[in-house]
Amino acid sequence: MTKTEYLKQLERHLRKLPAEDYGNAMEYFREYFDEMGEEETSQAIAELGTPKEAAAEMVARLLDEQVVDNAKKGVLFSIKNNIASAVLLICAAPIGLPLLIAALALILAAVVVAASILISGFAVSLALLLAGIKLLIRGFMAMTVAFSGGLLLSGLALASIGCSFLLFVLVVYCGKWLGVATALGTKRIIKRR
Repeated sequence: MTKTEYLKQLERHLRKLPAEDYGNAMEYFREYFDEMGEEETSQAIAELGTPKEAAAEMVARLLDEQVVDNAKKGVLFSIKNNIASAVLLICAAPIGLPLLIAALALILAAVVVAASILISGFAVSLALLLAGIKLLIRGFMAMTVAFSGGLLLSGLALASIGCSFLLFVLVVYCGKWLGVATALGTKRIIKRR
């Protein structure tokens, strides 16, 4: 295997690393090969092992460095901390599970209430529209008997139709607002996790 082939395979195995660590690792391996020279490439490959083994060793070394850095900062990830966290989670389960169920039930109830309000708003809008159309027809028919009564019914019909359009627009905007609020709330919850 040549130096170029080795580095290409190594690149594939190290792509999982963050960009800065990836660049530093690849620079380390390139410098290593440059120091060894062209004639000792096979010896360098033998010392490093397969590209997969060299990548695994580099990832382990970077992980060790990160653990040491975290320890210097006061952040320790130990078995004791993990066991303590597990014990706390188990102890909190009798309280946390019912609270989670209650929170989900409240969210579901809020969704059902919002959907019911929107559906009832559409239903009232449709009822006002149909009532307005019926009153308009009756108003035109009543004009033959009593002109003023026909005008009154026609005016009420137009007012009813106008109110139905306004209510429809209001319900549509409320539906859009609820959709945007739900999306923002979901996004905020996901970011917190």
